[in-house]
Amino acid sequence: MKQKKKGKGKSKGKAKDSGCFICGGDHFARDCPEKGEERAEGKKGGKGERKGKGNGKSQQGGNFGVEAVVGSEDQVCMLYMCGYCPLSSGASCPRGKHIAPEDRGEDELVDEDTVFVPVTRSKLKLLEGKWRDAGGHSQVEGAWQVKNKRLDFLFRATEHNMTKVHAKTPDCIEGWHGTREQNVFSIAINGFDSGKRSGQVFGAGEYFAKDPNISVNYCDCGSFMFLCKLLLGVGGGEKDEDCDHRWIDSQGYYVINQKDGDVQVLPLFLLQFKQSSSYLQKRLQDLPPSTLGTMNSLASKQRGGTSACTARKDAGMVAETTQYLWLGWLDPSLAELNDDDVFDDVAAFLDEFEALEIIPERNGARVGANVKLSRPINQNEFTKLSKRRYRTHYTISVDDQQPNNAKCWGQVCPRWKGPSKYCRSWNIKGHHMWNWTCSFDHPLDERPTHGATYSLEELDWWGAKVDELWSAFKNNHFDSSAGCGIPSIVNVYRISNEPLEKMYKQRVAFLYEKQGFVVEKELWHGTHCGALPELLTHGLQPPSDTAAHPDCPLSGGKGLSTTLCNSSCEYCTESHCWNMCHMFGLGIYLADMPAKPQICAGTAEEGHFEIPRPSKARRRSQAIFWSACS
Repeated sequence: MKQKKKGKGKSKGKAKDSGCFICGGDHFARDCPEKGEERAEGKKGGKGERKGKGNGKSQQGGNFGVEAVVGSEDQVCMLYMCGYCPLSSGASCPRGKHIAPEDRGEDELVDEDTVFVPVTRSKLKLLEGKWRDAGGHSQVEGAWQVKNKRLDFLFRATEHNMTKVHAKTPDCIEGWHGTREQNVFSIAINGFDSGKRSGQVFGAGEYFAKDPNISVNYCDCGSFMFLCKLLLGVGGGEKDEDCDHRWIDSQGYYVINQKDGDVQVLPLFLLQFKQSSSYLQKRLQDLPPSTLGTMNSLASKQRGGTSACTARKDAGMVAETTQYLWLGWLDPSLAELNDDDVFDDVAAFLDEFEALEIIPERNGARVGANVKLSRPINQNEFTKLSKRRYRTHYTISVDDQQPNNAKCWGQVCPRWKGPSKYCRSWNIKGHHMWNWTCSFDHPLDERPTHGATYSLEELDWWGAKVDELWSAFKNNHFDSSAGCGIPSIVNVYRISNEPLEKMYKQRVAFLYEKQGFVVEKELWHGTHCGALPELLTHGLQPPSDTAAHPDCPLSGGKGLSTTLCNSSCEYCTESHCWNMCHMFGLGIYLADMPAKPQICAGTAEEGHFEIPRPSKARRRSQAIFWSACS
């Protein structure tokens, strides 16, 4: 985004630590006139000299596959991935390991036909809200999501490197970028090219706006602009060229200073903010509907993702009778169908055993089913059903799923100790839904966050991240009649919890494999002060169906609606009563604006939580900020 007020012009200065890595000159390595010869030499080693740990499965866990390829302690050579590193061997490269194209997800073709995908109606509604909240005046006419696996990986690799250098995860914000329509496809496919910068009034970098109305001025009468995710890194002043970003408060600009292959900007969405009959508008309208829901990649990696098969090796029945069953894995084509189709499919398999309820269990690309029969069946009938062929060809698991199943007593839940390290039923007693229970044990010392610690780091009060949060508060209407008063920001702390951050990245990588894309959004969550230590240690958990007992050492005396304990707590045993809480089911409630969770924050008298003393005298705020992905 160019600064019009003070004229155009190329940036005169370069970052002191960003000199050419190839020849040592005062320019970026990507602009080096000698890069062609050096790049050719760098390729002589070929694939055989690559030292990375890649095995072609670039999205398995870690930071979008980065840690899976290079390890958690090593950095990545960004110049190599951009084609400018002169060294053929990653082992001798001082900038980090070399990652080959096949290990960083570049097997997928990205061109004008594939880089943009029309968004769903629900995503369009969210983007319209973001547009309005940021100050956008016109109406959003349309939106397209950028689907570019290569840029995703480069962005995550840059985040990985910054985390290693600064020993903390860098902050991210979102910014608007207006450009000419003829630049749209190039930016979406190749990212932001530092060699095409102009109008560098506030120093070298790519320019983004906090307010989309500012970005409209740089669209050259066009109708489209980008919403981008910005990786901040180390901030600096207007004249600081060694920094990763600058926040120009007077103009509302974010200046992202990408250097030597770093990718700190990820285009997320392209928004159309006024009607148009241009070539770009016609080109976008001709794009096929979204196919992001396909799960071919994930299906090939999940047992039961490509065909019906057995799911549980220990499936069986030890009780004399049961009225509850679990079946799986069913035909994977059911993953794309609705619950009624699953009901009909399972009912056909059960045949003479009539079902009262059939509740699908959707697990990635595979499908199982929880079944409640119209009557209990005995051992002989269970055996007969277990030997029955599913769809005349397949053998599937038929398991006893009755609550408090004696077969599971004294055994650790397979999901609790399995790859996911999680079972949704760990804190569910089944007061309201029979299929939510799990009869296995869920020892707390075996969850991934056991022994985890967290720390709070005060953010720069005048930095870009605090400004983003402050603007969200300023633009919200808080209802003082709710009994919580009108909050204001006292201080902002970054929460650091390494096990939780690792789990989050693994979940993002899984969703990327499942859907072909991931949308991350920072949301608000209000809670009682007394619950904060538990939540900051173990993360936000879907709530229990059991009420917190006042005498419980963990959950009592904190004003909580539901317990923080697992299902084996001897104190918390009574059913939770739905009284103006969890009105839409037992899930984690997050809001897109701070005013919504205000009523859930409670008061200081309902709990106590020690935080570092603010560096400036400010009033109290009880809003907590969380990140989520979908």
